[in-house]
Amino acid sequence: MTDLRPSAPAALARKMRAASLAIAAERLWIALWPLAAVILAFVAVSLFGLWPLLPREAHQAALGLFGIAAVAALWPIVRWRAPTQAEAAARLEARSHTPHRPVVSYGDTLSGAAATPEAERLWRAHKERLAASFGSLSAGGPAPRVDRRDPFALRAALIIAAAVGLVAHGDEAKPRLAAAFAIPPSARVLATRLDAWITPPAYAAKSPIMLADGLRPGAAPAASPASVSTLENSELTARVNHPDASDFRARLIAPGAEPVELTREPASSADIADFRAKLAHSAAFEILDGERLVARWAIEVEDDRPPSIAITDQVKVSQRGALRIKYHVEDDYGVATARALLKQTDGAGRPRSTARRLGEPPTLALPLPRASLKSGDGQTYKDLTSHPWAGLPVVMTMLAEDQAGQVGGSDAGTFVLPERKFTKPLAKALIEQRKALVDRPDQPARAAAALETLTIEPESVFTKLGLYLNIRTVYWRLRTASDVSDIEAAVQHLWEIALKIEAGDLPEAERELREAQERLAKALDEGASEEEIERLVAELREALSKFLQAMAEDAARRAAEAGETPQGEQKPKDYVRPKEIDDMLKKIEDLSKTGSKDAARKLLSDLQDMLENLQSGQQQQQQAGGQSEMMGQLDQLSDLMARQQKLLEDTHEAKRQAEGAPSRGRPQRGENGRDGRPQRGGDRMGERGEGQPGEGAEPGEAGEGGSPLEQLRQRQQALREELKALREAMEGLSDRAKRQLDAAGEAMDDAGESLGRRDADGAAQNEAEAVDNLRAGAKAMAEQMMRSMQGQNGPGGGPNGEAPRDPLGRPNRSNGADTGDSVKVPDEIDIQRAREILDELRRRLGERFRPEMELDYLDRLIKRF
Repeated sequence: MTDLRPSAPAALARKMRAASLAIAAERLWIALWPLAAVILAFVAVSLFGLWPLLPREAHQAALGLFGIAAVAALWPIVRWRAPTQAEAAARLEARSHTPHRPVVSYGDTLSGAAATPEAERLWRAHKERLAASFGSLSAGGPAPRVDRRDPFALRAALIIAAAVGLVAHGDEAKPRLAAAFAIPPSARVLATRLDAWITPPAYAAKSPIMLADGLRPGAAPAASPASVSTLENSELTARVNHPDASDFRARLIAPGAEPVELTREPASSADIADFRAKLAHSAAFEILDGERLVARWAIEVEDDRPPSIAITDQVKVSQRGALRIKYHVEDDYGVATARALLKQTDGAGRPRSTARRLGEPPTLALPLPRASLKSGDGQTYKDLTSHPWAGLPVVMTMLAEDQAGQVGGSDAGTFVLPERKFTKPLAKALIEQRKALVDRPDQPARAAAALETLTIEPESVFTKLGLYLNIRTVYWRLRTASDVSDIEAAVQHLWEIALKIEAGDLPEAERELREAQERLAKALDEGASEEEIERLVAELREALSKFLQAMAEDAARRAAEAGETPQGEQKPKDYVRPKEIDDMLKKIEDLSKTGSKDAARKLLSDLQDMLENLQSGQQQQQQAGGQSEMMGQLDQLSDLMARQQKLLEDTHEAKRQAEGAPSRGRPQRGENGRDGRPQRGGDRMGERGEGQPGEGAEPGEAGEGGSPLEQLRQRQQALREELKALREAMEGLSDRAKRQLDAAGEAMDDAGESLGRRDADGAAQNEAEAVDNLRAGAKAMAEQMMRSMQGQNGPGGGPNGEAPRDPLGRPNRSNGADTGDSVKVPDEIDIQRAREILDELRRRLGERFRPEMELDYLDRLIKRF
């Protein structure tokens, strides 16, 4: 038969394709059905849970049979072939029941011997008749007739069984199907019980991690992850219970390392094998029965980083001589302790090569805001003025330790250990000998000789017999010293005697106050009970009362020794009312009772800041005596600056008069409007002061001095001489203040020369420069005075010139001008500048030639003043 495609109409081609697809589908379904039957049978057996009921051998055999059946069911698929064109044509003719095989006949051709014109016409008519019958052809749907291969309809039973199993146990389909491949262990494995767990370190506050709990013998539970994560220093424990426990082994396999066999722990019986290991690195943990792997876990170990500590502010000294240390601590699981170590240096930050000086390196315990703190800031005050190294350079190292024993640290820098300043001659003499003993403890005889000299005539030196006896006790101790401990005792005794002479009972009250503060802070950190907090607050209140009383007695005693008579109720400039302290103590107590421990700690820290920065009467007198002279000089400089500013204004007025501009004199009542107020365009300056020609006289008035510019020149020369005399009287000025005042003097000289040349413009420019330099010099003097008041390292008086504060953090105006670092309070210089701006606004408002819009703006602006 010839090919039908070249001559077949489009309709016949489509029907031929449909017939081919139907035949292919029938053959494919017949080929896939064996595999589908095997799958349905496997699903039905699994969903009905038959696998766990089979013995180990039967389970393995059944699973093998299903595997063989599945492979055999693939053979029909391998033998599948596509239908031919003849098979498609035969299907069309058979399904359509057309006689004479029209599809095959349509593909026939006319023989060449019979190809006459009449035969060709007859042949074409025949093919047209065949083509007309193609419309009734139909390939029909696929009919695989599986029933011929399955006469007993077992396929229906498999479908029903699988459907019922899916409906009944569909939510457990996955584990039931997986059970087919979970072959039961052997009898030896069934006799094995395995328990394994990981215990994190106690400080991590984490629950143990279960690896195996014995529910599934020989392996971890199904819900256990393939990999677990734990903290460094966790303890791994595994316990095997089996009649032949000695055959079991355990090992750790770290990446890139040889396996480490774990030693079996001593057990209570021969049926138990215990294995323990400390986890320091990530590794795989394996349990083996001989060479057979029983269980395996991948364990990821997280590193426990060492803690960190660093100071957050430079180490400063409080008004009472205590070191203030602010620091920040941090650790991933909590800091256990913190401390600071001090070592002697040579002043350049290098440790001393020899340690001949007396005294052990002090170790300062740094309190933490709360126990097991992960991250936070701390602050503490430490009084080391009694330490033998006071006044010597030291280097401080900050150290923090976590619960695992890891230590982290940082260098806090080098500074001079603060020492107490003694003013009483006898106390100073004793401290001098104490320092000599500290520096050369191998030469006590020299200090003993000096003490003997002090006690030659006790009647003229000592007012109390006990003081004399104490010094003689130290003398004999030095004379009979046999080792370093005797020298150390003498050094401590000398300190106590000098302190008693200098401040009476105040140091003892100070010590009791600090101890009470430390006890209360420790109780808050440890979460003490309400009754304990209440008791400690009461102790602190009593210690505060004694401390304030001792301060008052010390101030009164010093005033009596200085021969001063108090006038009225005079309080120190940093005086704090007892009610303020009592309110803070009540708040601390209330906050601790309500559970706000952090807020209570913060308030206690503020109270400590306040008390540490209280100044004693001695410090106030020293500061007042040292700064009164500079305050007077600063007042003189402010007055001189004001007169220089007035000279500048008069120079501008003289210039306007010389140019023919109207004078800025006082308007007369009724001249500009009702009740004497100037109308827009008038002068709003008000009444100007009158003075003598040499001191603020109107420039237009010619006096004994000659012309107005000549009078101004004479005034400028007088101000220059006054500044020169003031500059010579100032001692100890900073370089910045010196430069500014010298520049002001040069500007004054230039202004005088310009006035002598009748150059008002140049004189005004020089005078303005002089005012600016005077203002800058006064500011530099004020900053220098504040620094000297507070000390370079004192609170609020650092090297950057911060404004001094009272103990509650408020600007202390009695210590000098406020530089405006918190609340801007204008000082004399600011007021003078504001007056200049206001005068300029009034002057411009009085110039009527200015545009109306500008005058309206100036009018609205000046109303604010």
